[in-house]
Amino acid sequence: MTVRLEVYLLESTLAFDRLYTYLADETLPGGGQRFRRGMFVVVPFGIGNRRTEAVIWNVAGADDSGADNAEAIGAATGRPIVLKHILEVPDEEPLTGEELEFALRLWRTYACTPGTAIRCIRPFRGKKKAVARTVEVAELAISRADAQELVKQTKVRSIWQLKLLEMLAERGSADVEKLLFETEAKRPQLTALVKKGYVKLCTREAGAEDIKAEPRGERELLTTYPEHELNPKQAEAYNAVKAVIDANMTRAETDPEANSGNGVFLLHGVTGSGKTEVYMHLIAYVLSRGGYVIMMVPEIALTPQMIAHFTRRFGDNVALWHSGLSNAVREREWYRMKKGIARVAVCTRSGIFAPFPRVDLVIVDEVHDGSYRSEESGLRYDAKEVAELRFAGKAAILYGSATPDVTMYYRAEQGAIRLLELPSRAGAGRLPDIQVADMRDERANLARGGLFSAALLNELKANYQAGGQTMLFVGRRGYSARLFCRECGRTMICRDCGLPMTYHSGAARLLCNYCGKAVPAPKSCPKCGSNTLGYGSPGTERVETELRRLFPDAEVLRMDSDTVKVKGGHGALLRRFQKERIPFLVGTQMITKGHDFPGVTLVGIVDADGQINRPEYDAGERAYQIITQVAGRAGRGAQAGKVVVQTYSVDNAVLQAAAEGNYGEFYRRELEFRRAMYYPPFCSLGIIRVSSENDRGAYDCLEQLAAAIRGDIPADKRSAVCVLGPSREPVPKVNGRYRWQLTVKAPEHAEIIQLFFKHYGTIKRAGDIRLALNFDN
Repeated sequence: MTVRLEVYLLESTLAFDRLYTYLADETLPGGGQRFRRGMFVVVPFGIGNRRTEAVIWNVAGADDSGADNAEAIGAATGRPIVLKHILEVPDEEPLTGEELEFALRLWRTYACTPGTAIRCIRPFRGKKKAVARTVEVAELAISRADAQELVKQTKVRSIWQLKLLEMLAERGSADVEKLLFETEAKRPQLTALVKKGYVKLCTREAGAEDIKAEPRGERELLTTYPEHELNPKQAEAYNAVKAVIDANMTRAETDPEANSGNGVFLLHGVTGSGKTEVYMHLIAYVLSRGGYVIMMVPEIALTPQMIAHFTRRFGDNVALWHSGLSNAVREREWYRMKKGIARVAVCTRSGIFAPFPRVDLVIVDEVHDGSYRSEESGLRYDAKEVAELRFAGKAAILYGSATPDVTMYYRAEQGAIRLLELPSRAGAGRLPDIQVADMRDERANLARGGLFSAALLNELKANYQAGGQTMLFVGRRGYSARLFCRECGRTMICRDCGLPMTYHSGAARLLCNYCGKAVPAPKSCPKCGSNTLGYGSPGTERVETELRRLFPDAEVLRMDSDTVKVKGGHGALLRRFQKERIPFLVGTQMITKGHDFPGVTLVGIVDADGQINRPEYDAGERAYQIITQVAGRAGRGAQAGKVVVQTYSVDNAVLQAAAEGNYGEFYRRELEFRRAMYYPPFCSLGIIRVSSENDRGAYDCLEQLAAAIRGDIPADKRSAVCVLGPSREPVPKVNGRYRWQLTVKAPEHAEIIQLFFKHYGTIKRAGDIRLALNFDN
C-alpha cells in the first residue's frame, strides 16, 4: 500500500517554498501506515534528485498507485507528472503538536519558510548521536584543601593556572571546555597543571555527572552565593511575578492545555536598582518548585563573570547557550535541557528556543538591546516577540530595562503587559550627577587638536588624582571616522561600498566597517597629492592616544572589536580593569552593557551628537538608551558618581531628558512625535529590502513590488496602509551590492505579511537579487 505525503523542505527559499507531494510505502523502515505529521523524511528533490531533508506536513491518504494525484497535477500544469518516492525515514524524534504549532506561528509572523522555523526549533534532531556523546572533564588530583593552599600561597606563578586551580578547588571537577571558557585560560595552562600532578583529565558520558535531584529549598539554593535581601520595591516586584508562577504551576497540574491570564511583566528600574537580584530570587524559587527558567541577556553582556555569577549560585542546574561555545558543547547543552537535566538556560537570543520539558519563567534582561533581533538570513526574529509567541499564558515572562523602548512602555501603559517599577538605586547608591558640556564654547581648544571640553578635562584630572576610575564612551572604533584631504576635500571611501573608511592609526590602514575591506592609509591625497590630511570625528584609538598624552604615567585600556578579537578577550580586559583598578577605560557600546564596577566614579561621553543625529525614526530612543546606560556605570559603589556629556546640541530634548534622568518626559515627547508621524506603536512597520550587484535591477524589482502592493490596497484602507519608496538604504552599497528598501506601514503585522506573500512570486527579478522582509516595531 502506498501513502501520499505532503512535505515542506527544511532547506528552502521563499522562491520555491511550497508543499511537495511524495509517495511512501510500507517497505521503508517504520511502514507506510505509521507515517504521521511532524515526522522527518529524506526525499529526492530537483532534476538531480538531490537528497534533501523534509518534514511531513500532511498525510494525504492511501493510494495504491498515486495515479489520481499525478493526473490532477498534470492536468493543472499541462504536462504529465510522476510522483517520486521518499528515500528514507531518519531515526529522529518527530515534531510534537506543540512544536508544529509554534513553527506555524513563526512562519506566519516572520514571513520565513516552515523549514527555517523548524531548524530553529530543532537545531539538533538526531536521538542517538547526542546521547552517546562523551565529555572531557578536569578533576583535582590532589585534595581540595591542598589546592586551596596552593592558591592562597600563590605557589603557582601563572595567573591562568591559579584561576584554573581556584575554580577546581571550589567545584572538584568541571567540563574542560566550560572551565577554559569561564577562566579564559588556554589548553597549555591546563596541560601544565596536569604535568605538575595537580589535575587529571578523564572522559565520561554527557549528562552522567548530572542527577535529577529533588528540588531544594529556596534558602538552600540562595546560600550557595552571597545573598542580598530584597528591599520593599524589589519584594513587591518579586511577589507579583511569583504569584503568576504559582498560578501557572497549579493550573499545569490540573489543566495543562489551559492558558493563564496576563503573565507578562515589564520591570522598569533605574540603573543599579537591583533588577538582577530580583531575577536571582525568582530563579531560586522556580528551581525550589522543580521548574525551568530561560534567562536571556544581550550577546555582549554574557561575559565569564556573569556566567560564574549564575553557576556559583545554581551549580549544575545551569546550561549555557551562546555563540562562544563550540558546536559539540552546544549540542550537549541542548541535550541536557531537552532531558530536563539542566533547569536554567543562561543564554543569548537563540536560547528562546530552548527545548525544556516545560518553561515556568522567561527573563529578558536589558530588553531594549538591539542584539535580541536577528537580522541574519533565514529567520529574522525578535527574541522578546518569540517569547510571547511561545510562552504567553503558559509561563511568567519578565522583561527588565532601565530604558525600555517606547513601544513596550506603551503596551504597559495600555495594560497589555504589567508594569513594575524600581525607581531608585538599591542599597546606599544614588544616581550620578550629569553635566552637559557645550562644545560650541570649545572652539579654541578643538582648533589645537584637543578632544575634551574644559569641564571633562577638569573632571578627568580630579578623578585621577583622587584614585577613581574613569570610563569614556566613544561611538566608533578606530582613530577617526574618516580620512580626508584638507586641500581638495576628498574623503577616502571604500570602492565596494561607496562609504567613508575608518582610519586606524596603529596599523596605518583604512578599514570599511561594512564589508571589512582594509587598505594601507595613504600618506598623501590620491587626487591632488597634498600631504595635509585631516581626520573626522574621533574614534576609540584617538581618545586613547589623547589620554596617554595627558596622563603619561597612567595605564589606559581600550575596549572595542579590535582589542577583544581573541576568545575571552572581552572578559579578560574587564577583569583587569576591575581587579587592577586601571584608571582609564575607553570603549564603544561594549562598555555600556550591565557592567558593575564600584570603582568607577566618572563617565565621559565624548560625542553625544553621533548618537542623536541618526537617520532613523527611533534615533532619539536609541540615543536616550545609550546615554542613560553609559551614565549608569558611574557611582555604583560607596562614592558618588559624575557624568560629563559633550555635545553641540545642548537644547536637544532627548539629551536634556537623559541628563535629568527623566524617562517620563522623554517618553511623552517621543510618543507625541510617533503619533503625529504614524510610527510604532501606532502602526506595524515592515521594511522590504532588496540587494543586487545591478543597481537598476534592484530598483526595478522593488518598484514592481511597490506598484503591486499599492494597487492591492482597498480604497477604504489607503489612509491606514502606507507604502513609502523605493528609496536607497541608509547604507546604500555593501560589498559591491546595491541596496534599496520599501517601507510599508499598516495597522496590523498580518496585513503586511499578507501583501508581501501575495505579490512576492509575481515580480520579475534577476538571479542575483536578494529580497527579504524585516519588521521594525
